[in-house]
Amino acid sequence: MGAAAYMLSYSMWKASGLLEDNAGGKVTLGTVQDAGYEGLWNISGDILGLLIGAAFVAIAFALPSHPRGTSASGVPAQ
Repeated sequence: MGAAAYMLSYSMWKASGLLEDNAGGKVTLGTVQDAGYEGLWNISGDILGLLIGAAFVAIAFALPSHPRGTSASGVPAQ
């Protein structure tokens, strides 16, 4: 689904300028060994990926399990 959405909206992303070279050329968030280009932060891409993943897990645990105004029990069907 994501690839199809990207394919259908590619011209919009290309026109926005977000697909242009950033920070002087090809970059990644973290440094990738033997990639030939720099990372935005001077930290291993593997470690940075683990930290970002852990942050997403922490956010998921911090979010409430039910949106406001709804309860877990609900109303029984008749």
